[in-house]
Amino acid sequence: FFLPYLSIPDFLRIQRAHIELAEKVATSTRCDFFDLSNIVPGDSHHYRDSSHFTDAGSRVFADAMAARLHTRVQAWFAANPVIRP
Repeated sequence: FFLPYLSIPDFLRIQRAHIELAEKVATSTRCDFFDLSNIVPGDSHHYRDSSHFTDAGSRVFADAMAARLHTRVQAWFAANPVIRP
C-alpha cells in the first residue's frame, strides 16, 4: 500500500464510495453489476500496488467474472428458450 496522500481509512472510504457509485450507475442504466471487490486476496502475490493486479490477481478476477457472466447468460437463455446461439 503506497498512497502517501491518503490514510488507509480514507482510501477504503473512497474505494467503497466508488463501488457504490458504480452500482448506482449500473442500476440506473439497467446493467448487471458484479461487486468483485472482495474476490481477489489483498496481498502482494495478487496486487502490484494498492489497486493494480499482478498476473495472479488478474486470473482470480477473470475467473470470478467469467463464472458470474456464465451464470447470467445461462439464466438469460433459460428465460428465452426460442433464441439459441
